[in-house]
Amino acid sequence: MPKLKKKSSRVANEGIIFSYIHPGSKLGVLVELGCETDFVAKTEGFNDLAASIAMQVAASNPLAIDESGISQGILDKEKEIFMDQAKSSGKPENVIEKLLRVS
Repeated sequence: MPKLKKKSSRVANEGIIFSYIHPGSKLGVLVELGCETDFVAKTEGFNDLAASIAMQVAASNPLAIDESGISQGILDKEKEIFMDQAKSSGKPENVIEKLLRVS
């Protein structure tokens, strides 16, 4: 953990913004991927990572960028589905409640 704590204070001032437009031009994704140096940002591997993330986002068809963009009704329905799955897997009620608070 000390290594992780030390690295958590670093700032990723460099990076790229990668755009992906799905064939048919009905879906587009922008991914901002940060790193510490421009040397890393200019590598092919870094660009490939951004492209992979963008395509995963496009394939997952997200409802919103973050929780604030999702209606409370949908959030409640998803939490209910999660609770049912957790109960059927045998998780205790107190563990399920803790998991719901984290998510």
